[in-house]
Amino acid sequence: MRLAHEYGVGKDTLRDALAQLRSEGLIRTVSRDGSYVRDQVEPVVVRLQGPARLRARMPTPEEQKRLRLGEGIPVIVVSAEGEPRVFPGHETEIEVP
Repeated sequence: MRLAHEYGVGKDTLRDALAQLRSEGLIRTVSRDGSYVRDQVEPVVVRLQGPARLRARMPTPEEQKRLRLGEGIPVIVVSAEGEPRVFPGHETEIEVP
């Protein structure tokens, strides 16, 4: 591993560091290709009117697939007037009046 040699750390330390970055959604890893810093995305603004409840959590496997979320990216669940809506946490901004 080039990075382990370059920074003078063991392979296990490097693997642990990459796993931590991946779990925080900061990098994406492509099998047999490498790890890359995630692109910054422009947030989608969700405007809420009236009372609402917000909850951040990790996505279910179905949500992760449907929203095309990488490992470590949370979702924001918005409950207001009807069925809760689920948004990708890394690209959603909530606006309240």
